[in-house]
Amino acid sequence: MWAPCYFAFQSYGYSLHVVDGLSMQPTFNPTGEPVRDRVVVERWRVRALALLGQVGRYSRGDVVLLRAPDRPGEYIIKRLVALEGDWLYVPGRVDVEKIPKGHCWVEGDNVALSADSRTRYGPVPLSLVEGRARVVFWPPWRSGRVAAGEPIGRLLVRNPRAISRARDDCS
Repeated sequence: MWAPCYFAFQSYGYSLHVVDGLSMQPTFNPTGEPVRDRVVVERWRVRALALLGQVGRYSRGDVVLLRAPDRPGEYIIKRLVALEGDWLYVPGRVDVEKIPKGHCWVEGDNVALSADSRTRYGPVPLSLVEGRARVVFWPPWRSGRVAAGEPIGRLLVRNPRAISRARDDCS
């Protein structure tokens, strides 16, 4: 009797997820200990706004849960760096990346150990994003809100031609 209610709550309300790996250090699993962070993911707002067709579902800097683009059935947690229509300069690349309509750019906070848009996926469809990580609830000494914020070293470009001109002037 409770199974349908539980499934609906997990799918459309809030869900609990374990954060594996070190790609989101120091936000999650900061010490690399065997105790893994567990987070509450808010799904209802993302799904409700999607049903209404509103684009303001996500903000740059949100930590999001998404289905892995290359591994069906698996979930990953990454930071949302850029949204559709943004131009993004990625250190180590020559070109400025334009995020296509219906896509976003996600990265792990630990750039050395993260498989993300920068290293593996490129722009990711927004339809893969399932919700926002809101609270760390385990381990108890790490419990608290998940802070949103833009990663250091990423530049959202307002005028991509200015970057190209500056790069040409330096050559």
